[in-house]
Amino acid sequence: MRSLASSAYRWSSQPLAAVEAALGRAAQARAVIVAAAGNNGSAAPPWLALYAADPRFARSLIVAGASTPDGRVARWSNKVLEAERRYIAAPGENVIVDCGDRYCSLVSRTSYSVAYIAGALAPVLEAYPGLGTANAADILLCTASGLDRLGVDAVSGVGMLNVSPALRG
Repeated sequence: MRSLASSAYRWSSQPLAAVEAALGRAAQARAVIVAAAGNNGSAAPPWLALYAADPRFARSLIVAGASTPDGRVARWSNKVLEAERRYIAAPGENVIVDCGDRYCSLVSRTSYSVAYIAGALAPVLEAYPGLGTANAADILLCTASGLDRLGVDAVSGVGMLNVSPALRG
């Protein structure tokens, strides 16, 4: 099994040949990349995440949007645009980190959602060792819980990460 990679890149309007080549190698290696949707409330994720709508790379990419503690897509989390079927929300608002002896920090970023989604792939792959990473990613996307609307939509993609039904097969 290849390691799972995550990425959160700044906005750029120019896709690079080197990035497409790297995505091609990831797809060929059957890796899954979980890309942060971005944090400025835009209708579109950063350009790297838009590759999730490209048939050459779609099964190798998941776009991670941030959800709020009450189970909605965070208003500041970038939305889906053309990658609805590869966009899933996971905890990203008021995430507790950096706990010391007396205090912890609360943070809000889609990059924290990336960790939840990449981490959720591990138990699915453990439960079904012959499945493969792309199929495990598909299972996570198919078993997401609806958020704002029923079905797939431009605001919440496939919905909220829900590992329990993914593990039930």
